[in-house]
Amino acid sequence: MRRTGGLLLLLMLLLTGGCQPPRPPIPTIEPAQVASLDLDAQRRVLESARRDFDDGRCVSALPTLHRFLTAHPDSPLLPEARWWLARCYEQLGDVPRALDQYRALAGAMPRGAAAEPSYTGEARQRLTELDPHPGDPPTRSGPQTGLFVSYDQLLALGDVERWILAHAQRGVTVLVLEASSRRGTPGQAEQPGGVLFRTAWTTTSRNVFGEVIPVAHRHGVLVFASVTVRRMPWLHPQLGWSDWAYDPPRRERRPSIYLDLFNPAFQEYLVGLLTDLAQSGVDGVLFRADAPVGPTEGFSRYALEAYEREFGARLEPTALYDSGGTETRSGTDRFTPAFWRWAGWKTREGLKVMERVRQAMRRQAPRLQIILEVHPDAATNPARALAEYSEDVVEAKKRRFDRFLLGLQQLDPSTSLRVEGPASLSTSIQRLSERLGDRSGIWVAVPQPPDSGSSRAALAHGVSSVSMPPGLALP
Repeated sequence: MRRTGGLLLLLMLLLTGGCQPPRPPIPTIEPAQVASLDLDAQRRVLESARRDFDDGRCVSALPTLHRFLTAHPDSPLLPEARWWLARCYEQLGDVPRALDQYRALAGAMPRGAAAEPSYTGEARQRLTELDPHPGDPPTRSGPQTGLFVSYDQLLALGDVERWILAHAQRGVTVLVLEASSRRGTPGQAEQPGGVLFRTAWTTTSRNVFGEVIPVAHRHGVLVFASVTVRRMPWLHPQLGWSDWAYDPPRRERRPSIYLDLFNPAFQEYLVGLLTDLAQSGVDGVLFRADAPVGPTEGFSRYALEAYEREFGARLEPTALYDSGGTETRSGTDRFTPAFWRWAGWKTREGLKVMERVRQAMRRQAPRLQIILEVHPDAATNPARALAEYSEDVVEAKKRRFDRFLLGLQQLDPSTSLRVEGPASLSTSIQRLSERLGDRSGIWVAVPQPPDSGSSRAALAHGVSSVSMPPGLALP
């Protein structure tokens, strides 16, 4: 009996052990739930930053908050992140950086219902308390008198107040400051220089814009930034952001010394960097034409693939140049009909990239003026400007650039400036106004020190002028 009972007990244990209840199905997570989970995680990050602020540990919170702004640019909690970043800078005694965040926050609207409470009003109140005389930009109409100041000059700037006052007394109404270094080219082992405004995207050599803008505004002077989007020598070539050029005689592509506007990663970098520039309080940005996309530039993998997607045919660079090279014939005659389709497409697509940058900057600074520098040929010889520099002022006007600067130009690196006399400058102004439909948006570059004839010609036509050093002339 004992043996039989033991067997029965063992059998019952085996049966009950094999009759486990069925497992519940794995729940599916809808996309909205994923977003909610992500938002909950973001809230925990900001709660941690707030606790650090309350405990006086803002040094620990700063990296976390900066990573939040970079990782979640479209988050509805972005205003709150900026608020705690500003509060932390204020707690650490860095009032200028706190003001930068408060200004960005004061001009922003909440991105969604989760952005409650709105920090806009609080930010404006802190701005009033910390900076009661912010020096609003002066309101100016009519022709302006501008002065271009190079990066090296700005690095060595001494007494800002005295320097600006002296230029204002001489009649300067706009200071055009070079925002970044031009020294060196991509590909060097050591990348020199940096920028002259606060940014998280590269080295700030000196926050000149933060020093100059409030003082300039007090003296009724506007401040514009000058940038060259295809020349940023601090970017390492290993990033793979360089453009590619085509060598017609050898029929081969090679890396360019300039950056590739068609590279998506570089576009993101450009938007981030110049958005920081827009937040500096600058009144305008001049996009220089000193690194144009010439007839043998723009042959990166991204450009070629985009062209093929649009036209359904692969681009053969050998088919763009007459007789297989650019040296056999001169002028625009050396290009085939296929080249003109390529040049027009390349110019339009480049302007689309610049339009995206312009829109991003305007979101941070709605009153920001955007100026596009062009070669004189853009006014007097549009076909040559399209081929040699990828410039088309009519297409650029459609992209809502506010102003156009007729730049100074060199014949070649070994010659002196090709300075246009009053007569030829007048012709360029007239031709450009015809292409644009008016002349109110025209600026002209004049030699520094200003040439009296060129300055008088500009004033006679009611356009603004910017005096530039000879070393900053266009190629």
